[in-house]
Amino acid sequence: MQNFNSLIISHYSKKNLLNYLINRINEEGLSIDSLTLDDLKSFDEFHIGGLQATLDLINQLNIKPNMSVLDIGCGIGGSARQIAFNYNAKVTGIDLTEEFIKTAIKLTELVGLNIRFQKGSALDIPYDNNIFDIVTLIHVGMNIYNKRLLFSEVARVIKKTGKFAIYDIMRIKKGILKYPVPWASNHKTSFVDSPEIYFKLAKEVGFITYKKRIRKNFALEYFKKLKNEQNLQRKRLGLKLLIGADSKIKAENIENAIRENLIAPIEIIFKKK
Repeated sequence: MQNFNSLIISHYSKKNLLNYLINRINEEGLSIDSLTLDDLKSFDEFHIGGLQATLDLINQLNIKPNMSVLDIGCGIGGSARQIAFNYNAKVTGIDLTEEFIKTAIKLTELVGLNIRFQKGSALDIPYDNNIFDIVTLIHVGMNIYNKRLLFSEVARVIKKTGKFAIYDIMRIKKGILKYPVPWASNHKTSFVDSPEIYFKLAKEVGFITYKKRIRKNFALEYFKKLKNEQNLQRKRLGLKLLIGADSKIKAENIENAIRENLIAPIEIIFKKK
């Protein structure tokens, strides 16, 4: 497990990420002292569909004020901030990548929100049993090699009435994926599984499927929008800050795989029996 973790951390780590983002924010003429969530939206949601995908998922969860929510693989905290801001929930985010956690903490402070962020693994969640009302997993499962342990850990920390909401890239049919893609430079850290695997493992630990939605068309519209935005003058901020200099080829590879029906972004919401 440690070897996989090291490879995944190496893939996502960006030296001096926080300073880099703040410098780019300043270049855009935005004030660090009065940042809003809207100012961060061009890079804050590190997954297909961006902010809209996050809202589409969390708006189905009936989140109430002061509910306890865990966001696994929180990245720089975009989805966690949306949950805290929109629902006044008590949000916790964990991620393997220390630079992401440091950045998440600072950006959250800058927009005036209170969220707990901690370095941690989806396969060894650093919290007690039965304490979260909702657990979210947004574009993280593709890096998790042991999904059986993932589901076991989520079932352990979630309350008996809780929901587990997933928005992952999943395998639709057999075929060769072309790398690099946003979550992996090569096959060594890419663990894309079918929805059937998710259903099977969820059932083993006492979850039932509450909702499911395939978001292929939504994804293709998103990629179309990204291409159109490349021609806009304001383009210093954007996902390329996190994905890297090869962001264009990564986006093309994943878009082509979706068009070929090899993979698709899929929402699944589970709840305890």
